[in-house]
Amino acid sequence: MNIDGSEPKQLTTDNSRAPVFSPDGRDVIYVSLAENRRSTWKVSIDGGAPVRLTTELCSFLRYSHDGKQFLCSFQKDGKSVIGFFGSEAGPPVNTVPEPGGLENMRWMTDGRSIIYTVTDNAVTNFWIQPINGGPAKRLTDFTSDHIDSFNLSPDGKQVAFSRGTATNDVVLITGFKK
Repeated sequence: MNIDGSEPKQLTTDNSRAPVFSPDGRDVIYVSLAENRRSTWKVSIDGGAPVRLTTELCSFLRYSHDGKQFLCSFQKDGKSVIGFFGSEAGPPVNTVPEPGGLENMRWMTDGRSIIYTVTDNAVTNFWIQPINGGPAKRLTDFTSDHIDSFNLSPDGKQVAFSRGTATNDVVLITGFKK
């Protein structure tokens, strides 16, 4: 739709989730949960027939900065992996094991690695993973708090993030009159 909300255009007709725009804003990749279409798809913002990109049912979809690749998390042989795909249909170019506690991930601006957060015992830290499958490297050594969200600066040299703790209380209210 236009920025003022006029001229909305329906792009999908199935049970679509997790839409992500391509960097040039011309395409949207998304996950279809429709019974016979459970996988990752791409559709033009001009409409038209969606194209199946993967046979995998992905989560954490993210385009690379140049739009030539995307990544996602999916199940392979009963294990969670991070897959790196070309922007056109086909199998992953590479996969790496998904770390336990993965919460969010982004492409680094160099296109050769990703940054992600892992939470272990309620403490979140940043990690970098090369897409070629080399070992992941821990970037931070926080000993408390949870990282809720983050993003990289355009040059990839800084990261902004929100970090803190969640407090939950349980309250028992009695004495209601029936």
